[in-house]
Amino acid sequence: MAILNDTDFVEVEGRQYINPQVALDESTNFIDNLRATQAQQNQEITQQTQRLGTDIPTNLGGLTGAEGYFTSRYQTPQTISAIANLRATAQAKALNDVLANEQAIWKNRYQQAYRNYQKRQYDKANAPSYGTQDTAITGGTEENSTSRKVGSIDPSFSPLDFSGNYSYNFKPNTLGGGLINNVTLTPSGQVDLTMDSTGNVTSLTYNGKTFSGNAAQQRYDYLNSAGTMTRIGG
Repeated sequence: MAILNDTDFVEVEGRQYINPQVALDESTNFIDNLRATQAQQNQEITQQTQRLGTDIPTNLGGLTGAEGYFTSRYQTPQTISAIANLRATAQAKALNDVLANEQAIWKNRYQQAYRNYQKRQYDKANAPSYGTQDTAITGGTEENSTSRKVGSIDPSFSPLDFSGNYSYNFKPNTLGGGLINNVTLTPSGQVDLTMDSTGNVTSLTYNGKTFSGNAAQQRYDYLNSAGTMTRIGG
């Protein structure tokens, strides 16, 4: 046997919450029953009093006639006050339950949204890479290499190997600052170039000065912007 009926709770997005209307209805029924019981007991008192005396007014020696004063003076005001307090308390509790349920619903929605966000961020951070395409620059011309990366697995083939010796020719007026300064910064000469399997420049020697790592890649890009490289020996 179920402890709660289907009407005792409400279900929102898979979660169950106590229905505040149930407690409010029970309080209202109690107030109605209190009024009915009080009226019934007043009627019984009147009948019992009549049986004890004669059916004549009190000022003539009878026992009847005083119940009206007693009811209006001592019973009705206290009953009205008690009922008002009961009703206000029941309504306040129902309102608090409604607000508590609403707060719990939105709190659950926030938590679910935050969990979904965290999951998306985790999946995004741990998603495998299914392919990249690198671009190598040779002789001022962009050439797409065939290097690929799948997750952390190295490819079974290497891109075109651009490592080797190059002759470098400066192109006048390709950079701001004047011809003389440009010639001073990037004079024509010889470039020894080393690339890794992904087409990134790892080492570059230009007119006797060697660059490595990021500096090598930057120098390579700079030379390509200011002149042309021609591979020695084809």
